Amino acid sequence: MICSHALQDHYKLTQYLRGWGHYYLIANAYQLTVDLDHWIRRRIRMCYWRQWRSFQRNSSYQSTQFNEIGC
Repeated sequence: MICSHALQDHYKLTQYLRGWGHYYLIANAYQLTVDLDHWIRRRIRMCYWRQWRSFQRNSSYQSTQFNEIGC
């Protein structure tokens, strides 16, 4: 039979370990959100850059077309 003192110690240890685990779980989840945020911002910059680059290519192409027809 387990004495009540041992059960209290076990309960306190369980609470401590559970709190410690939740603390690091939150810390890891935070880092995952930071990494995801960096990835999303990089992809958005890439999309804007590709759009800008295609616009630059198309505008130079269009200007040569206008020059050829005399506009």
